[in-house]
Amino acid sequence: MKHKHQLLSLCLAAVISLSSCKTIEYDDNETPQDSTPTVGTIDNEPQSDNRSDSLPFTAGEAHAKIWADNRLQYNRLLQLEDFPESSPHNALSGYGGSGYAQMSAGEGFTFDTELPESQHYLVGLKICAVDSVVVLSIDGTELGAFYANGAKDFSLFYLDGIYIEGGKHSIRLQCEKGIAFMDSLEFHDAGLMPRSRFDTAAVLSDDKASKNARSLMTYLTEHFGKRILTGQTVTPNTNAEINAVYAASGRFPAIRVGDLAQYTNFYYGDNKNADTEANLALDWADKGGIVSFNWMWYAPTDGAGFGVDGGFSLAKAVSQKDVSKLDDAGIEAYVSSGELSREGAALLRDIDSVAEKLQQFADKDIPVLLRPLQDGGIEGLFWWNEAGAEAYVWLWQTLYNRLVGYHGLHNLIWVWSGEDTAFYPGDNYADLTSVDVWSDSDTSNLPRFFTGLLYGERKKLVSLTECSLIPDPDVLNRDGALWSWFSLYRGDVIINPNGSLNDYSLNTVERIKAAYNHELTLTLDEVHY
Repeated sequence: MKHKHQLLSLCLAAVISLSSCKTIEYDDNETPQDSTPTVGTIDNEPQSDNRSDSLPFTAGEAHAKIWADNRLQYNRLLQLEDFPESSPHNALSGYGGSGYAQMSAGEGFTFDTELPESQHYLVGLKICAVDSVVVLSIDGTELGAFYANGAKDFSLFYLDGIYIEGGKHSIRLQCEKGIAFMDSLEFHDAGLMPRSRFDTAAVLSDDKASKNARSLMTYLTEHFGKRILTGQTVTPNTNAEINAVYAASGRFPAIRVGDLAQYTNFYYGDNKNADTEANLALDWADKGGIVSFNWMWYAPTDGAGFGVDGGFSLAKAVSQKDVSKLDDAGIEAYVSSGELSREGAALLRDIDSVAEKLQQFADKDIPVLLRPLQDGGIEGLFWWNEAGAEAYVWLWQTLYNRLVGYHGLHNLIWVWSGEDTAFYPGDNYADLTSVDVWSDSDTSNLPRFFTGLLYGERKKLVSLTECSLIPDPDVLNRDGALWSWFSLYRGDVIINPNGSLNDYSLNTVERIKAAYNHELTLTLDEVHY
């Protein structure tokens, strides 16, 4: 089954935006062939540690030094109508200068400018647009995008912490959605993010969290802002991508990211209910690795899949009653009374099916980084977003209460992956926040890191739960984008169908080797919690 995974955006709530526009196709049912080491196994041979026991820098201080030493107090405003390609207009009011630039989706213009110093910049776009996305590129590299939603008057939107070398540059603004009326582009010196932002408490939402879940949370918290854990998403029922990483770098990732999709009732791909995926994750834990599961939830109705056009209505499933702890008899009674729809009952039974697999991990007190209902707030992608924020939050909280309160799974660490603060389920239902970045640009995605910091009242760890390009640790450190962990996605972003490294991928042997053998990153052999 082919489907498109939408490129997720750069977004900083209130001030920063969504990015990106390409799509990447992959085949969920295409299982890579065996590679060396054999798919489904992990070599127990110790990894050789050619890295220094002590870091040559204190992560988080190295980037601060760059900012402090090279930072020039700088403010510059460019009136966009002054550039020949901008097609200036002046019909609207409230603009500065002599007019403004206008672009529709698919249009863009390029101009040259010069910046005085190599440093981090705060880049602002003054824009009027009802619903528009404008991508910023410098010298051909996409650095972010401005998402103007409901800006009926000219308003400033920002991308913060953009590192730009001093000198002459080619700037391009490209409209990817809607119609954008753009008045000016501003460059300011970026302020420093306080080092204290990484000082988070090892707090879990579940006050009955298991011993090892608490230990893992403490481990993650102690390393946040100092080291970044490596992670790899796998093709279900294999370790193909993990083995490819080992072949390239001589190291295994700290985190194996699997998927629970096949354990729901209406999954229609291969290996439905097969024990293989769960067993591989259990084996990974036995090797000392950290277990994580996404849940690409196939909607509970025939043939619906996880897309938006399968015919399942979350709006019909929402109940005004707390149905999260109903047993089978209670579910049927609520359906009969009209207090719970058949759609709602089907959701609960799907949760029960997944709980049965997760119980195996709870029985051994193996903590699981659980990431369900991903990309909260992105429309047109998954069925769980299409009924709006209130329905999404109801589903998340019902899922949480049923797995934790009804099934007693206290080994779970809840990872919320989203794009809209309205979809955030609350600090009592989420332990970590994360974002996804699908981009070929070799940047730290610092604005996206800032995005993750905004969710909830309590300071949390932020992770990069999906990326199509393995991050460059030197760039991450330069910018202070010190994710708790990153996870490179599966399939053709890294491997061919035969399980070997994809010759056409940007994730080359050299790039993987450099990332996995860097002082900033943590690999399987270094995991101890």
